[in-house]
Amino acid sequence: MKLDVAVNDVVLSNVGTTGEFKIRNSAKAFKILSDGLYSNKIKAIIRELSCNAVDSHVAAGKPDVPFEVHLPTMLEPWFSVRDFGTGLDNNQVVNIYTTYFESTKSDSNDFIGALGLGSKSPFSYTENFTVTAIKNGTKRIYSAFINEVGVPSIAEMSEELTDEGNGVEVKFSVTDRYEYNSFVHEAQRVFMWFKHRPNVIGNTSYHLQEPIYREKDIVPGIHYTEGYNSVAVMGNIAYEIKPSEPTKYFGDLAHLLSCGLVIEFEIGELDFAASREELSYVPLTINSIKRRLEELNANLAIHLAEKANAFTNEWERASYLSSQYQTKLYKAAVRKYVTDTKFELFDTQSYHGRFEFEFPVADLLARQLEVKAFSVHGDRISQLKANSKYVGNNYVYYNTFSVSAYAVFVLNDLKTGCFARARYHFSQENTGKTVYCLSHTDPDLEVRQAEYDKFMAELHNPPVIMKASELIKQERKKSVSTQGILTTRRKVSRGRTEEYCWEPFSEALDDNTTYYYVALSNYEARNDRNEVIDVMSLRQMMNKCGIDEISKIQIFGVRKNRLKELSELDNWVPLEDKLKAEIAKVDDKKIASLVVAEMVDSYYNRTYSNKNVATLVGKDSPYYEFIDNFVNIPRTNGEVTQLVSLCQLYCKSIQVEDVKKKFTDAKETLYKRYPLLTHLFHADDKDVADYIKLVDKQEKT
Repeated sequence: MKLDVAVNDVVLSNVGTTGEFKIRNSAKAFKILSDGLYSNKIKAIIRELSCNAVDSHVAAGKPDVPFEVHLPTMLEPWFSVRDFGTGLDNNQVVNIYTTYFESTKSDSNDFIGALGLGSKSPFSYTENFTVTAIKNGTKRIYSAFINEVGVPSIAEMSEELTDEGNGVEVKFSVTDRYEYNSFVHEAQRVFMWFKHRPNVIGNTSYHLQEPIYREKDIVPGIHYTEGYNSVAVMGNIAYEIKPSEPTKYFGDLAHLLSCGLVIEFEIGELDFAASREELSYVPLTINSIKRRLEELNANLAIHLAEKANAFTNEWERASYLSSQYQTKLYKAAVRKYVTDTKFELFDTQSYHGRFEFEFPVADLLARQLEVKAFSVHGDRISQLKANSKYVGNNYVYYNTFSVSAYAVFVLNDLKTGCFARARYHFSQENTGKTVYCLSHTDPDLEVRQAEYDKFMAELHNPPVIMKASELIKQERKKSVSTQGILTTRRKVSRGRTEEYCWEPFSEALDDNTTYYYVALSNYEARNDRNEVIDVMSLRQMMNKCGIDEISKIQIFGVRKNRLKELSELDNWVPLEDKLKAEIAKVDDKKIASLVVAEMVDSYYNRTYSNKNVATLVGKDSPYYEFIDNFVNIPRTNGEVTQLVSLCQLYCKSIQVEDVKKKFTDAKETLYKRYPLLTHLFHADDKDVADYIKLVDKQEKT
């Protein structure tokens, strides 16, 4: 490697005698250059000898041929590096190899070496090592040692002819067996960065380690790792980029150095300390690093935009942006992308950048949609409750959907058990997900699916959507205990039936029967928002609302210790889920039937609701038309007020007053046409019919 050594032209005038500084050949000097040069001696020896081997292979024109490294073991307690390059003759060993600061590589950037120190690195660890040099059919073995005055020396031990190829082997004993693993560990760290890896023999615990990259070649030769500190790689050696004043050297680009970058440089682009353990921050090094950081910074936003735009699904694109937003490297680039593209599904104000859709619970229920959600963390499942906001003088509850790679939407296409099946299915996967179970109350599957598709479109089509019927169903192998299960009954005191109360349920449970339950805290029922439910008032509304599917329901209370178990069973359904589903089916016909039962069939309206009279007067009479529109509606037992109360409790809007007004207006019109009807309570049907016919005849004339 060419060294960046400045040569100064010095003009001297009016000076006396001049002289040059010298280095004295002494034990102290050699100790500093050999033993004191390296802080991590084992790593330095592996690095320096291996780099010399690579250079020898480059010089020999065979850079792809692996050199050989032996790591110490109990049976073979030595370390060695053997190359198959140019080899050394006796003159090169005595006059170059053993001379400090003498190097044949300082005029070319094809080679890693330059200082003439690496070959002496074994002296930092041992006082004796052997050098085997093979050149042009001659094999010489040398002993390098520290002599009696502390000066490194070398002695030729043998010379012989050989048919072995050219090359050099450096070898020494490792006497401390506790350091065997250190050689393995440091070899893995050193060879991680070598483009052409050696053949490592000896200790079998060695395994090749590759750098772990989040992303390779953000721009050519700059990679993104899992770490925090950045490194510069030059000539198979990784140097941590850690200047004392990064902002001074690199300005606004300094923050990139804490992003875990690996930046590759050509040999000669950086200067380093004599030990090769750190960079020397001379202008050459600073300018080279700054140039590469500028190149990276100019391309980050472009690179991120290309990656983000490759995701056609907006949820997947948002998830990618979220993952990059949490890194120091891409945070600013993500902000720029979101601003430039006006991308909706990303929130730069939040830590993760995750956008959240919010839908008022009442609005969804009005659309016959209900959402129940839970999160899975390992073997733990946590139910997610609706969030609340204080709007005006009231709390408004919202269902929140977080745009995330972990979101899964389950669409209910079952009669019952969607939530329980989803909980079981995803608990078996044991993966961290947020699961949203979406149910629509319409019994027609096509109508349900159409509503699901519409809602998914409003959420910008999440990528993971499943049907409940596709999920794994838990098989039940044992009967369910009744412990912790209660039911309601009327309390009778002194012969009088009083209010409802809770009592233990002791009958056998049937897997084929659907049970509707509320969660109990002591004897208080609570919903999933932890609000108290007045079960006794609710029971009264259910009994008198006129909906058979509701009035016949038996209510069960479940203690906390049984709640998780029973909620996962398909035939145990939260009472509120059932009520919402049935209330969603209430239509104008149901309302009209209750209004008729309450208003038309009263004692004072009987002259206006006589079907026999309608038959006698004929279809052309307004009286017949009134009977057909209002009286012939099928009757339903129940009270309108109780139905209204129940619907209001679950955010269902019904127009009872409109139906009442239609009836009242029609009755008033009939009264004006036939005023005597109000006095004909006890008259014969034929007499009433004759009166109506008479009025109709007069009206026609």
